[in-house]
Amino acid sequence: MQWLQANEGEMRRARRDGRATFPVYIAAAEGGGLRAAYWTTSVLGEIEDATGARFSRHLLAVSGVSGGSLGGATFVAGLVEPQAACGSPRETSVRECARAFLRRDFLSPVTAYLLFPDLVQRFIPWPLRTLDRARIATWPT
Repeated sequence: MQWLQANEGEMRRARRDGRATFPVYIAAAEGGGLRAAYWTTSVLGEIEDATGARFSRHLLAVSGVSGGSLGGATFVAGLVEPQAACGSPRETSVRECARAFLRRDFLSPVTAYLLFPDLVQRFIPWPLRTLDRARIATWPT
């Protein structure tokens, strides 16, 4: 409903200009871990850059499984918050911002916390919040 309301003016303009159609895109991405995330983000970003940011205005939905859903979410997040995805204030392409986001290491800190403090917690009969791996989510990246 929000997408329809956001694009209503452009649809009416297209009709007034004599264009019979208004393209609507739905992207589907398959799974496959980080590789699928990378390719989904790269392809959607390349299309966005090649069309001069017009592709996303016609994109109704992105559907994905596993890594494909991560790639779709990364692409959409890069459209909404480009600075957060890029991690840099300079102007870059949507594709490059998404690729920079996916290059970050989000798994190593959680794995390290699982193998050391959280593992110790398994042998202590009472809970210690300082040894909980959920605390890693509050660490800056």
